[in-house]
Amino acid sequence: MKAGSIGGMEADVLPSVTAGAGTFRIYGQVGAQIRFGEGLYSDFGVPLVRPGTTGADAYNATRPFAWYIFLGGNGQAVAWDETLDGTPFGAGRNVTRTPFVGELQGGVVLMAWGMRVTAAHIMRSQEFANQRNGLFQFSSRSVAFKF
Repeated sequence: MKAGSIGGMEADVLPSVTAGAGTFRIYGQVGAQIRFGEGLYSDFGVPLVRPGTTGADAYNATRPFAWYIFLGGNGQAVAWDETLDGTPFGAGRNVTRTPFVGELQGGVVLMAWGMRVTAAHIMRSQEFANQRNGLFQFSSRSVAFKF
């Protein structure tokens, strides 16, 4: 959605709809990400760990220095996950999968001198019955260079 301006800072909302079908995973996902900072038009949002590329890894600096903080979330409906359901063709080990999974993401992005630095923290709800420790949490850091 189009960015708005608040006291020189920009803000926008990036909605997303994703579907995937393959032998590894079959799922649908809807979500959104809110960004607040300067130079939001430099990229398409934060590239997060997914079972495929999202297009968010492309960026083009629109100013010498750009930055933003982000907060997002999504919900997934999972019909098949080989890591939880076992192999599709034959008996194998499996667990009782949770068909609906939620995820929250937050972090910061800095872009300067042709480089983008991203720090993100992700919290995901339980993906199977009797999963220990409730939420699954992880952080990621990435550095990308444009040449």
